[in-house]
Amino acid sequence: MSVSYGPVRLAVPPGFKSLLEDLSREVLREQPDNIPEFAAKYFEGLLKVR
Repeated sequence: MSVSYGPVRLAVPPGFKSLLEDLSREVLREQPDNIPEFAAKYFEGLLKVR
């Protein structure tokens, strides 16, 4: 998958769309006050699972 951004075409890395969908789902479910902090904790949790 690639996205056109002006004259530049950006390739979307495999798994990126799924990662953002999963984060979006959790943000909508949890409704955190501080989304960047929530996202940081979410990704830290994913790293621990790896």
